[in-house]
Amino acid sequence: MSGLSAQAVIVDLTSGSLGTSGIISGGIFESGTLDTSAGSGTYDPFLRLKNSPVESGFNTSGATMPDVLGGRSREVQLAELNTVTLGGSDYYRFALDLAEPGGGDSKVSLTDLRIFVRDTVVSNATSTAELFLGSPLYAFGAGDRVDLDYSVVGGGSGKSDMFFYMPASRFSAFQSDDYFYLYSQFGNGGGGQSADGSFEEWAIAPTNGLTVNQVPNAPIPEPTTAPFGAPIPEPTTALFGAALVGVLGLARRRS
Repeated sequence: MSGLSAQAVIVDLTSGSLGTSGIISGGIFESGTLDTSAGSGTYDPFLRLKNSPVESGFNTSGATMPDVLGGRSREVQLAELNTVTLGGSDYYRFALDLAEPGGGDSKVSLTDLRIFVRDTVVSNATSTAELFLGSPLYAFGAGDRVDLDYSVVGGGSGKSDMFFYMPASRFSAFQSDDYFYLYSQFGNGGGGQSADGSFEEWAIAPTNGLTVNQVPNAPIPEPTTAPFGAPIPEPTTALFGAALVGVLGLARRRS
């Protein structure tokens, strides 16, 4: 055997306890919900997906991908993202709303998650090929997944089921008017649970109106590895400047 392959990470958020969390590639996944008493306008999705048994796509108003529902999918600029501080580090926080059926079909698995930043809008996309021009800022490894259960929170759409925290330091080489793109896939790949409901949708989590908005139950270590297991160098120049300007030609360095 010439080498060792990385072991897949499976985060199980189906236990029925809010605040349960786990870590994949430095990103934190936490079972938590928006407080519906804040009103129906609190949850403003930027990506809505629908299909069965697998659904995938990324946020752009110009997309014609079959799983991306128009009208609630749009471009997002970095200036729109909200930060929270966990364990002394800043994270961007996103909310995921599930709309799976009840009973035995309430579970679904997040089987792929990738994040990109571009200084131009992705337009007229019919697949993910236009987005994936180089290495993402964040990505699941082979076999990584998050298992989710709609019944943990329930209560219909417009009420989040999970929060995703991504280290804000990974965005330090970009400008506030650059565009944030989140690609996700839900379904039964790699032993996960199929997508069976009306849709799954992502939103920017507000800084208030949250039922679970403190440090998750699981310890939060300082991220020590990049998305694909390489050591994280000092931020800005090494990680974002060289890697993304050289490979993508998309990032604009801060002056």
